[in-house]
Amino acid sequence: MKSIREVHSEGEDWLETHPFERWTLHQDEGYRYGITTTNMGECLNGLYVGLRAMPISSIVLHTFFRTVTWFIERYQAAYQMLNAGIYIPKKITDDMKPWSERAKWHKVTLFSRRDSRFAVVTGSGPDSSKGGNAQTGILDAKNGIRECTCGKLQGRHLPCSHAYAAARSVNLNPLILVSPYYKTPYVVRV
Repeated sequence: MKSIREVHSEGEDWLETHPFERWTLHQDEGYRYGITTTNMGECLNGLYVGLRAMPISSIVLHTFFRTVTWFIERYQAAYQMLNAGIYIPKKITDDMKPWSERAKWHKVTLFSRRDSRFAVVTGSGPDSSKGGNAQTGILDAKNGIRECTCGKLQGRHLPCSHAYAAARSVNLNPLILVSPYYKTPYVVRV
């Protein structure tokens, strides 16, 4: 931080107002879907447990066959979900439940109905002292524009509580804000 202050003191002030966990995702323009390099490294370390002493060719073969197995397992699971009429996996809907619940306490001001420009003031809910933050964004499903100043909508490619509240205020199903990459038909196509 000291070297940042020497170069740009306002930059340090700005960084201190944002949680450290978010720094690596700040300028990725949403391409990493909330995945940080450290998380991916930990996943790969799990794949290579017990392989470190093996020849590189064996490690490459193991990685290839393990990856193929994972794709087949995930395809079969997605195909079963699709046949059962499940278009968004349970893990994703479970992850979104808290945001949906929080959205019930938000107050939405709609600036433009045509492209759903909105401002949301977060509510505290019955059991929390939080709330009062303001976020703005655009939910233009027709043109594929989905933005919220909290950054969660763009970073996770899943609706944040602000997007949930804004979508509901214009009778838009918040589930259309879920990236197609999370949806079962997309997994089956892969």
